[in-house]
Formats: sequence, C-alpha cells, structure tokens
Amino acid sequence: MLTFFVIFFQLLAIVLGIYILSEKPFGLRLLSFMFIVSQIVGYILFTIIGIMGIFPLLIFFIACLYLKIGQPILSILITFIPVILFVLGDYIAQMFTFFVESMNILDLNAEQRIVSVLIIQFLLIIALSLLLKKLFTKFQIYRFLKGVYGKLIISFVAMTIIIFYVNIFMGKQQGFSHENIQANSILFLFYTILLFSMFIVLIRTAANNFRMENERVQNEQLREYTEALELQYDEIRKFRHDYINILSTMSAYLSLNDLEKLKKYFSEKIIPIGQKFESNNYQLGAISKVKVQEVKGIVSNKIIKAQDLNIPTIVDITEPVDDLHIDTMKLCRSLGIILDNAIEAAMNAEDPRIQVAFIEKEHAHLIIVKNSYRDVPPIHQIYQKGFSTKGENRGLGLSNLREILAECEGVTLDTYTAEDYFVQEIGIAY
Repeated sequence: MLTFFVIFFQLLAIVLGIYILSEKPFGLRLLSFMFIVSQIVGYILFTIIGIMGIFPLLIFFIACLYLKIGQPILSILITFIPVILFVLGDYIAQMFTFFVESMNILDLNAEQRIVSVLIIQFLLIIALSLLLKKLFTKFQIYRFLKGVYGKLIISFVAMTIIIFYVNIFMGKQQGFSHENIQANSILFLFYTILLFSMFIVLIRTAANNFRMENERVQNEQLREYTEALELQYDEIRKFRHDYINILSTMSAYLSLNDLEKLKKYFSEKIIPIGQKFESNNYQLGAISKVKVQEVKGIVSNKIIKAQDLNIPTIVDITEPVDDLHIDTMKLCRSLGIILDNAIEAAMNAEDPRIQVAFIEKEHAHLIIVKNSYRDVPPIHQIYQKGFSTKGENRGLGLSNLREILAECEGVTLDTYTAEDYFVQEIGIAY
C-alpha cells in the first residue's frame, strides 16, 4: 500500500510539473489521460523494473505533448525538466529529513520518513515548476527553445537525467546509505546548478542572435521603405520638371480656343498623372508619422508588398505615433499576421482594397486594418487552431494572433465585417 502511495504522488507531481511548464495549458482532458495512464503503467513498470520504469513513461509523456502541440523539442524539454526537479527534490527532501532527525527535532519511523520526504518532494516540484514557468514567460524563453538552441539544451538535459539515474541505480545497489545519499545530493545539486548556468548562457546567446536578426530584418524593411520614398521623390521631381511644359501646352490649346484637343490632352495626359500620385506609392508618406521604427518597418514592408501586387491601399495616420504602450515585438508579429491575411484576402476579392489606420483616442491607441474579401467563414471558426480556407496545415496565423495579443495587458482584438470589408481592430489601452 505504501509503494502505491509513493508512486501515486511522485507521478502526480511529474504530470503536474509538465502541465505547469507547458507554454500553453493543454486542457484537463489530456492532463487526466496522462495521469491515469501513467498511474496504471507506472505502477506495473516500477514493480517489475524499478526506477528504470521512468524512461518508458518519459516517452509516453513526450508523445502526448507532441500530438497536442506539434513541437518535438518543446515536448521533450517540458517533459525532462520536471523529472530533473523530481530527482533533485527527492534528495533535497531526504537531506532535510536527515537533518531534522539529527537535530532531534522529530523522531520518525521508516513510514513517516517516507511520507515526509514525499510531501516535501511534491511541494518542491510544484513550487519550482511554477517559478520556472514565471521566468520562462517573463523573459520570453519559450521562443528560444524551438530551434538549434533547443536541441543543445535537450542534449544537456538528457545527459543530466542519465547521470542522475545511473547514480541512483548505483546507490540502490549500495543500499542507499546516508553517506551515499549525501554525496548524491551534493553531486545532483552541483550538476543542476551547472546545467541551469549553461541553460542561461545558451538563452542569452540565443536572445542576442534573435535581437541581431530582428534588427537586420528591421533595417531591411526600413531600407525598402527609404527606397520607396526615394522613388516617390524622383516622381515628384520629374513632375516638377515637366510642370512648365504641361502649362505651356494647355496655354497653347486655350489660345487657339481648341477645347476638343484640350479635353483630349487633359484626359490622356493630366488625369493619369493625378492617378499616379494617388497610387499606393504615395501612401507611404503617411507612414512617416509612425515614429516606432519596428512598427514603421513592418507596416511599410507590407504596404510595399500590396503595392507590388497592384492592390489599392489607403493609409490614414492623422497624428504622430510616438509610443504604442505595448511590446513592439509582439505588435509587429501581430501586424505581420493581420496584413499578410489582408493582402491574401484582397487578392482573391473582385475589388481588391486595403485600408490601414492608426487612431488616437482618449487613453487608447487603435490600429485598424480593413480589406475587401470574397467570402469569410463564421468569425468564431477562423481563430480555431488548424482552421484554414487555404488547405491543410495553414490555419495557424489567426490562432497565433489571438494567443500573442492575449499575453499583452490592456490589449483587445475585435474582428468583424462592415461595408464589404473584413476588419481587424487592435485596441491598446494606456
């Protein structure tokens, strides 16, 4: 009965640790499934092969997470970290219990000692998991765990687990003496500190590389924006050069009272010039009012993309935008998703049009993107993960958009249709 009790709470602690550390909560249904299966299979495995029964369970947990989130690196790391905390918590709890007994604070029998260690271990796993989740979220570490740095961290974490369990197995062969537990506790604590030190170094390196790449992208976007403005300037300079000639020609027609030729000249020469000045190229001037460089870069980049696709675009920014009171990286990711979808929808519409507006209200910024469309499914469907009208494995953008903005305090996202437009409206309170 005691064995069942120990296995029950240890596996419960690991499953809860996985649940807490997941980047996004995966639901009580999967949590219950993982817990029930691990209890049944775990009791059988630990009874037959002992502590090595943890490894088949690790594979099971990783498979469950992968099927849910579709990210193998993140699935492995989220599974491995609670196991490290589990082993470390066990030895810390045992050392604490030995210390209490040696100080004659408590006199525990064997069963009481096991229960005490189990309770302390359980609380440590939950507390450390919550602490790590808070740190991962605050410093946006999850985004660095999905590439080459995630693979490096996996190798270190896997090596840590192997070292831990080899030492545990050897300790079991020697009878888990107090000296053995003490030595393992020091070793495990030292190795865990070393592991997390390497983890911090890798994350800082990844963050620096990410920042440099982000700056490179911003510089590229601003370069395209500058080139587009230079093209505008060239067009205006050419028009200024031809302005006198245009007036001279019109004056000649007027002096001859040749209204028919004047009308023809006006319709064939003057009107196209006016239309050219109203084209997408000249919407970029409004973006100069956006003083937040990252936002200016992403918006101008998408406007230029729409321009290249011959989609009429209107940009309306009445007042300078100096500070948007939001994490600019998250806002740029969100605007990128919204504008990409707007461009794609407008391309398929009979009358392609896009409008972008930055509006200042009392204690709030509004960013509105409107696009024409052919047809739109029910609003509640388009934010479901995996839903797409463009084929399989395409419906992640809008679900990601909602998740990104949900992490931003004081930010709302309204989606609706109005006057033949599909509208996405981001509200940022301040």
